[in-house]
Amino acid sequence: MEPPPAPLRTPNIPAGTLGRYGARVLDPATAIQTPDQRIAPTIYLPDRLLVRGMPTRRADATINRLQGWNDQNQTGLTVTVSQRDQEFVDQLDNPADAEFFDQTWTTQVRLSNNTGRPQAPPDAWQILQQLLKEDSGLAEDVALDHVMSAGPTWGGVSGVWGGVSGVWGGVSGVWGGVGGLAAAYGGPGLGGRTPVVWSAPDPRLTAPEPVREPVIAVLDTGLGTHPWFDPASGGCTETIMFRGAPIGVPTTEATDPRATGVVSDPLNGLVDPLAGHGTFVAGIIRQRCPSAYLMMVPVLAADGTVTEHDVLTALNQLLWLHHHAEFEGGRCLDVVNLSMGYYHETPEHRTAGAPLKAVLQEYAKAGIAVVAAAGNGATSERFLPAGLADKLSGAMGLTSVGALNPDGHTVALFSNNGSWVTTHAPGAAVVSTVPTTLAGGLGRAVAVQRDDPLPRATIDADDYRSGFAIWSGTSFAAPWITGEIAAGIAATGDLAASVRTVLDDQKQTLATALRSRS
Repeated sequence: MEPPPAPLRTPNIPAGTLGRYGARVLDPATAIQTPDQRIAPTIYLPDRLLVRGMPTRRADATINRLQGWNDQNQTGLTVTVSQRDQEFVDQLDNPADAEFFDQTWTTQVRLSNNTGRPQAPPDAWQILQQLLKEDSGLAEDVALDHVMSAGPTWGGVSGVWGGVSGVWGGVSGVWGGVGGLAAAYGGPGLGGRTPVVWSAPDPRLTAPEPVREPVIAVLDTGLGTHPWFDPASGGCTETIMFRGAPIGVPTTEATDPRATGVVSDPLNGLVDPLAGHGTFVAGIIRQRCPSAYLMMVPVLAADGTVTEHDVLTALNQLLWLHHHAEFEGGRCLDVVNLSMGYYHETPEHRTAGAPLKAVLQEYAKAGIAVVAAAGNGATSERFLPAGLADKLSGAMGLTSVGALNPDGHTVALFSNNGSWVTTHAPGAAVVSTVPTTLAGGLGRAVAVQRDDPLPRATIDADDYRSGFAIWSGTSFAAPWITGEIAAGIAATGDLAASVRTVLDDQKQTLATALRSRS
């Protein structure tokens, strides 16, 4: 039996991110809970709940029970279905479509006070706890709407001010104990995002003709400007349409993941710590399988965060398009890459991550492989969806990937651990693509204006016009496995065999590495 996970540190994400979502941190020290509960920190939306099913169908029974409880207890709350979910339902004129989505869809309901008098804003966690105390059967159908992150959210890793690898104080966290040695991976030059030069052409230009073109969906920050991913050259798309609208999260100038990303600190021009994340993931898959066709689904903002409901919506729409072969060119999905996740507040409860589990189980049934990052918290706490890897059934299931150091013989200190981690792949000091527009205000340590033949300077650690960088995280181990599976499909045309071969090969590689150490 595995020992219980070490307690997670309190989440540390920029205040601007919390404010943008109106999100709240659930602190085990102050959260209401029953004596038998083990509460872990999480980030959630306090005015929303997720309900299994679609409005006007399965979700209605639960929503009515929620409203009935609300009226009976005179809480003064108004419970309304989100406009986005309602508009989606209104688009479905085919009963078969409604039946399809009712099995996997998750409806977001909003909670608001309507008493007309001053009072504290709603708290979805407290409401959920009180609701489940009276009707525990609702645990299957009602959940918090979490904030998911592509980056290391816990303990300030990659933080800008004073956090692990922070710009001001505590760089790398080796001296002074900020985050400990695992923090070194976030420091420029030690595995943190650092510009480098790539001296080879786009591997797609010389790739052999595949037996079958693998189709990979990447839910991430989308694609930035980069010569490898010029739409005119093919091999990728960032606009996947569902019922006349693109799949993904509508962006604004403040949250556009394809922009330069200077939103963490606009006063000083500091680049968001996760800007360019999706382009980096895409570049890893391109290196491992140049012939893969990448369907980029922009859901993450430049700070690397997204609501769980937005991810669930995109996954449902992709699943429907696969089921009906309605992607461009009649394509069907082979693999989905998810380099993001969250830590659940009651990780040991049987319903933890139920909304994600429901839709990912349908992916397994549909024969689509899903690969997810195991998380960077240096903990055995389950990072969802990767933490569901041992809870799904089906031939494809879910592959959870931890990170190896460049030597291939050791696991990176930041990588999460546990029986739910399926395999490991290189994820520290990885080289891949970043947007050529990515540039920030850190500047150079030394710059001299000369003309013999050009100015002289030290490296600008915040200028990525080369289009390539080094970066670390399980976020980048996952696409390594995704790319290897895709390469197997390109060579044989067989997805299931490719998944088995890749996992077997990785198991053998790790066993060989372990023997070499003994």
